[in-house]
Amino acid sequence: MSKIDREEAAKAALTDIKWLLHAEEGDESPEGESYLDGPVVVELLEKNFARLDPNSDGISRDELMDGISRPSEFSIDEYEMLRVVAKYFDTIITMADDQEGEELRITRLDLEVLKQFLVNGQMTLKDLKRWSSSVEQEVGLPPLSDG
Repeated sequence: MSKIDREEAAKAALTDIKWLLHAEEGDESPEGESYLDGPVVVELLEKNFARLDPNSDGISRDELMDGISRPSEFSIDEYEMLRVVAKYFDTIITMADDQEGEELRITRLDLEVLKQFLVNGQMTLKDLKRWSSSVEQEVGLPPLSDG
């Protein structure tokens, strides 16, 4: 990779990190929602889980940001998946109560529960975030199907 390519990749990663920081504050992406649907996000996260979690203790925010800082090492869809997972990181880490104390990592169990909602329950990540916010107000479980 040439110096110019590395600089362009670094600029793109910095732009994405800035966008993610604003997205966590409630701002929407200037591009809107991702072009990837939930099942594709889950499939790509499953495919890249070990790569993002080299120490096998769950994907931390730092490990995810490390992946985002290396866009040239991922396909376009994989990189978009990283952006989506980073945007919804706080929602995903709470999918399963499987960590002692505060939830800080995306575990394989979190991924399996996420898969149930996004693939089998046909929810979107945006729906899931909205639901998880409402759980704090004790609204109840989201529907797993329309029928």
